[in-house]
Amino acid sequence: MKKLSYLLSAGVLVAMLAVVGCKKDDGGGITPEDAAGANFAGTWAVGSSGSVMFDSDDRTTEYSNFTFTVNYSAGQGSGTYSATGGQSGASPWPASGTWSFNAESPGAESFAVTRDDGLVVNVALTATDMTMTFTFDDSVNEGSRVEAVNGNWTFNLVKQ
Repeated sequence: MKKLSYLLSAGVLVAMLAVVGCKKDDGGGITPEDAAGANFAGTWAVGSSGSVMFDSDDRTTEYSNFTFTVNYSAGQGSGTYSATGGQSGASPWPASGTWSFNAESPGAESFAVTRDDGLVVNVALTATDMTMTFTFDDSVNEGSRVEAVNGNWTFNLVKQ
């Protein structure tokens, strides 16, 4: 009986050490949201090799100095942006704003974001290039110069 007691005590001790020795598995990697946010973040510009299309019109010359800067808040699924150097007058890009992912698990290189004004922007990117497509509709300012920017936009930008 004494041997059985020692064996049981030893077994309990081994089991306790095994449980205490295990560490929590935190997944060991970056979340899909953070991967997409890290790829999206940075300064992007039309520069000499980017382009801007409005419906079927090439607007690259009007946006040759366009710079789009994206900041991402890790773990938040959102961030801020600023846009400078666009066409004078009405523009589909406010000078600054916030954005958030449309899905909890965006693709690292293809996803949609929603601006703080409700506009959904589809984003496709590589390490050096980004394409943003969206349909801008500012019905509040109908009849004004803003109508000249209502339509389908494609921004092909290069990472700076």
